[in-house]
Amino acid sequence: MASSSGANSAVSLKSISLGAVPILTGGSNYKKWKREIELLLTLNEFDIALDMPKPTALTDKSTKTEKAEFERWTRANKVALSILESGMTDTVRGGIKKCELAKDYLTAVENKFKESEKAEIAQYMFLLTSYKFEGGGSIRDHIMKMTDAAEKLNSMDVNIGEKQLVFMILQALPQKFSQLKVSYNTQDKTWTVDELIAQCVQEENRQKQEKSKETEAVNYVQIAKGKRDTNPGEISMVVNAQNAWCVANPAAQEEALHSAVDYACSYVDCTPTVKGGCCFYPDTSVHHASYAMNAYYQKMGRKQWNCHFTNTGLISLTDPSYYASCTFVSGGSGPPLPQKKDTWCVAKPGIPDPALQEIIDFACGVLKDCSKIQEHGSCFLPNTLISHASFAMNLYYKADGQYNCDFNGAGQVVVTNPSLGDCVYV
Repeated sequence: MASSSGANSAVSLKSISLGAVPILTGGSNYKKWKREIELLLTLNEFDIALDMPKPTALTDKSTKTEKAEFERWTRANKVALSILESGMTDTVRGGIKKCELAKDYLTAVENKFKESEKAEIAQYMFLLTSYKFEGGGSIRDHIMKMTDAAEKLNSMDVNIGEKQLVFMILQALPQKFSQLKVSYNTQDKTWTVDELIAQCVQEENRQKQEKSKETEAVNYVQIAKGKRDTNPGEISMVVNAQNAWCVANPAAQEEALHSAVDYACSYVDCTPTVKGGCCFYPDTSVHHASYAMNAYYQKMGRKQWNCHFTNTGLISLTDPSYYASCTFVSGGSGPPLPQKKDTWCVAKPGIPDPALQEIIDFACGVLKDCSKIQEHGSCFLPNTLISHASFAMNLYYKADGQYNCDFNGAGQVVVTNPSLGDCVYV
């Protein structure tokens, strides 16, 4: 009889599929664990140990049916206890008081995690509201960590919707991702978490490439500065080793920019800058003029004089493209590229006003003196955010001493002096 009972027990235990039950590790997966464990006990008809009270002890007068029910319940209770205890880590098991009844043991587990769940909720809420990406590891890992915290909270009936999670992730991003934040806030469409991850990874890669390009550009210019000019004060010709673009001087007057656009567009296609075109936004003279001037500069061979435009053009070593939909083309390596003895830092032509204002606040906050772009200052006119931001960026760029002209992807290094009239760029 014992052999037969052991065989039946083996068949039952095999059908339980203990491997399908998640291991209880803490309050974050308690509800899922309880749901799965109760389903498992029900499917294998061991739930009677939870749903039915313990039968009265057998006596000599017990009927055959009563004996069968007692044995069935006793076995169900024993197996249920075994399943409950084996479905958790040693640490969790050690904190649960031993019980003779599976029902009492499950209640003890529930009481235990009712206490710890509050602490875990506080922990994950703190992570979501206070966690900041400090640059260690990848942006993808950072977002996945916050997503995992949100999923754990959802499992504990603290509902964090996807829109709310996207907002929390954006808030946790550092200053260098402000361009992406502005882009999101100016769009009607909301992103899913997966879309946000894709955007952040793309921006992270762009920043790495931009930093690499800027380092190359600075090294390249430093080499040029080490060469003795045959004509002091003139532009020295250095063999080109990277791309170059032509952009409008942010300090140029409207009339000069319109003239540059009219001239350049008589030679190149400027339809991308008309309403509905991929480069219409932002609808500013500096942005439209920069696109037209660069198209002309590239088409005509990328010589210094191809980017003069009556002293309103600047040759840039940084790709001025800001939005993926509007790309400033470059002819790549080619004829000698004119280089100045020095470089300057100005804003890219497509930067939206909110980002420009952030740059002004940041740079002027560090420098403590931006009087020249204030009213009556020598660089107040033209009274535009891009002109004021460019002047402040260059002051910071020169004062910093480390050639820092990234400004979260909003800055570009130029080799043409942006000074115009009384407004002198150091």
